[in-house]
Amino acid sequence: MTKSKISLQDYTDALKKVVDYFDEADAMIKPISIIQNGNIGTVGVSDIDLIFVFPDDFDKGKEFLKAYSDAISQIPFNEIFFIHLPMLLSESVIKHLPQFTYNPADQLKVIFGKELSFATELPNKIQSLLISLEFIQFRLFQLMNMYRNGNINQQGLLLRGHSMKHSISLARNAGIDLSANKFSAFQIVEDIRMSVKKGKAIQLKGEEVKNLAKGIINEFKLLYQLFAKEAEKYVSFYLPDVNGYEYEVNVLLTDLFNTDAKMQHKVDRGNLTVEGMHWINMLLRDIYFKRSESTAIIVDPNFKKQCENRADFHKSQWSWNKRVFGSINAGISPMPALIGKKAEIYASERWGI
Repeated sequence: MTKSKISLQDYTDALKKVVDYFDEADAMIKPISIIQNGNIGTVGVSDIDLIFVFPDDFDKGKEFLKAYSDAISQIPFNEIFFIHLPMLLSESVIKHLPQFTYNPADQLKVIFGKELSFATELPNKIQSLLISLEFIQFRLFQLMNMYRNGNINQQGLLLRGHSMKHSISLARNAGIDLSANKFSAFQIVEDIRMSVKKGKAIQLKGEEVKNLAKGIINEFKLLYQLFAKEAEKYVSFYLPDVNGYEYEVNVLLTDLFNTDAKMQHKVDRGNLTVEGMHWINMLLRDIYFKRSESTAIIVDPNFKKQCENRADFHKSQWSWNKRVFGSINAGISPMPALIGKKAEIYASERWGI
């Protein structure tokens, strides 16, 4: 079977197989709810985003992960439908998901188990900034890493480039004026996706894929800087004794205070260095993890309060993940200015997780 033969019914069948599997599963690994996050935008391109919700006292994480792997292993096109792990959340954390991530409540469709209620429908202005600063930094690192390793392909770009749509929506929610900017690479992604949706597949050549990747990276860079400049308005002073930090082990962000710097990346002896992003995520790291050495002075106390609320959300999720699944990085989750092993180190040293 090939991608061109995928139909909407295949997505429906895949979801049913997951639901049926856990409907018949042992009670000890059965979730409270399974949520389909969002819709299938482009058949054959879109993946399936799932959220599994468990009781707070759930303790069979490893058994569940094995069952989930078994559940999807025999589903046709699983390599397209399930390109990443689902989000794994406790019942007490899920109710805050639309507040601290861009997952609007009206797009969270319960396909198994009990219905859920949410504390709010959408993130407020400051949370929109924080969500975007975390996510775009992660997406840029991901795309730059893929590009340097030669792992860029059209399918991946159509998925990851499409996520810019959410960042654009959050920019508007945060009060950022985008009228002076054109996102032409993003529009190419959307045009190709629309063509696929209409049954007219477009296959770019190798060099065209690379150029589109460069365009997507540059447009994410532009969005990141716009969000950073908006967040700057809440900060009157920040002057740490270093101009960069380690985002992940062997991933360095440097030259963060050079306003004339062009964001670029290079690789040296296995280390990925990204120059000239912005200092805002380093500041967020300091606030989230309460670094006493931070020199930040915040103009608006509500900004700091929103950061602290966000840190509490991350901490609750990570603590539960570590207890249940043995790792804070179980499933997919938002990352508070750090990822991977570096996030684990900070979670242990700063939050006692």
